[in-house]
Parts: sequence; C-alpha cells; structure tokens
Amino acid sequence: SIWFAPETIQNGPYFIIGFIQYQIELFSQNVAGHQQPFYYHALVLLFGCFPISIIAIAFWPKSKLEIKGQNHIETSAPITSMRLFMLILFWVVLILFSIVKTKIVHYSSLCWIPLTFLAADGITRHNAILPKWSKWPIAFIGGLLGCILIILPISLMHFKSDLIALVNDPFAKANIMANVHWSNWDILPGLIILINTILWCIHSEQRLKQYTLKVYLGLQVLFISLTASLITPKIEAHTQGAVIDFYQAKANDDCYWFVTGYKSYAAYFYAKIQPLKANDGLQKITQAFIQSKQASNYLALSEADKNALDDAQKDWLLHGPSDKPVYFVAKSHDQEGLEKEPQLIKIWEANGFIAYKRP
Repeated sequence: SIWFAPETIQNGPYFIIGFIQYQIELFSQNVAGHQQPFYYHALVLLFGCFPISIIAIAFWPKSKLEIKGQNHIETSAPITSMRLFMLILFWVVLILFSIVKTKIVHYSSLCWIPLTFLAADGITRHNAILPKWSKWPIAFIGGLLGCILIILPISLMHFKSDLIALVNDPFAKANIMANVHWSNWDILPGLIILINTILWCIHSEQRLKQYTLKVYLGLQVLFISLTASLITPKIEAHTQGAVIDFYQAKANDDCYWFVTGYKSYAAYFYAKIQPLKANDGLQKITQAFIQSKQASNYLALSEADKNALDDAQKDWLLHGPSDKPVYFVAKSHDQEGLEKEPQLIKIWEANGFIAYKRP
C-alpha cells in the first residue's frame, strides 16, 4: 500500500486494474508458453533445494520420528508457532502456484524459506534416525547433479561438434556454438557434489550425526557457491550473452527498439530504453491508435487491440516516417520477414540472434 497508494493518487487506478487483470491471465491460462504439469513446482523444489528438500521431508511426519531420549530438545511455544506458520506458508504457495497455469521456476521461490526452516527446525530439535528411504533420493539426486556438472563442461570443451550434431533446434545449436571458454576448473562443482554424496551415503549410517551433517552441508554450500561463480555465468554467455553485449553497446543511442519473434525484457534493461516522449513519432502513432479505439490508455485496450497496436507499431517502424534510427532484434532462424525488408541494414549476428538497423 505504501507503493500502490501514491501511485494511484498520482496516476489513477489503471495500473492496479491492469495488474489484477494480468494476475487473472496468469492464473487462468498459459501465458508466454510457460505451461507445465501440476507437479512442476514440487519437482523444482525437490531438485532445486536439494538436499534441504530431502531433509525437510524426512522430518516432516513428526510422529514417525524415533526420538532418542535425553537428546530430544523440548520445543518452545514460539518455535511451534513459527513451524505452523511456515507450514501454512509453504502449502499456500505450493498449492496456489501448482494451480496457476503459467509456471516459471521463480514463482515458487517463496517456498525456499519455509522449506529451509522446517529442515533446520527438525535438525535442531531432534537427534533422529532418518527413514531408510532417505539415503536413496540423496544418492540419486546428488549423483545425477554431479554427473551432469562433470559431463557438461567436458562436452563443451572437447566434444562441442558432437554435441551440436545431437541437437535439432537451430537456436540451441547457435547457443552451443558461442565462443565461451570452459576449463578443467569448471568440473570442480560436479566433483564436489559427487564425492560429497558418496561420502554421505557411506558415513551417515542412516543417522544425522552432527559432525557428518556439518561436513555434508558445508560442502554443499561450497558446491552452490562454485556453481554460481563458475557454471552459471558460462550458461548465461551461451544462452543470451551475445545479445546482451549488443544491447549494452547501443545503450546510449537515441533510437527506437523492436524485439520480434521471441519475448524478452532484456532490451529494456541492458539497452536502457527510455519512456517515449510526447513529441516522439512512435508515441504519436500509439496515442492515435488508443484514441481510435476510444480507450483511456494502453491498459484499457482489449488483448486483440493490444496485438493490433503491436503490429501497427512494427509497421510504422519499418515503413513510416521514423524520426529516429530503429533497431530490430530477432532470432536468426525466425526473423519474421525482417530479412525481406530492403530498407533494413544487417549490422550484427551472433549465437542465434540477429540485428537490423533502419537509419
């Protein structure tokens, strides 16, 4: 409310109305091709929050835990209340976003906090014997992640051409061909989690011994940190590093941008796209279209009219009397007709992306 109230006072309720309408769309239909099965977020949390997810599940049914007499720490009322609150938070978020038809990884990220709390709460309160099944998911997921993170750098270092031959999607092939330097050090995260998983399965003896757990979780922290610093930047460089570099190189140009063929907000941030001014030609075209539909603003347009406006803007940027240079960005294998426009000059292409300029 601290943010919504002054925004509404200054600009009226159109933003709140549009925000609610968009949430309804996300909830009721597949938006932007992000439809996944009902159990999608359960798998995301199981693998993405490993091994905390397995530990939390092991401690979940308190009645089934074998408590060891004097080692049981009595639970205080605040912790009990917090545990109940965290359970409610976890299930509300997980069930809500499992129902929502549009599913993206970060939608269930609020579950990370209660899931971690429940695991930590169980570790703190109980010196417990883990269920016999717990060793197997830890071994399977840890082993799987370790193998993937060892095979991936090796493949991209020594077998890139073979990997490209196995891929059918032209955009994915172009991503893999990106000139990204992989080294033997990049195998380290995979080795750590693989060795850590093997040692845990050997030494845990189905008991959460404090020393063993500290070593195991400590090495998991090291694995996550190394993955974030060594692997993630290189994956980003393969998937969209080239086009982000292009956006940044043109960030100070006074121009129009039009991204077609795929949905991305990268240009708004990295190219530092500024709001249209009243005298900008594109703004005049936009306002004229909105007025022709007798709408008060863009958010008041129907979805069909928004799509029509998008087409009208693209047509004006391609053929109209543009008062600024225009950059068009698309995927190389699906340029949506840009390659047939004689007034456009191809200025850049890399790793599955292509850019044209209309002077």
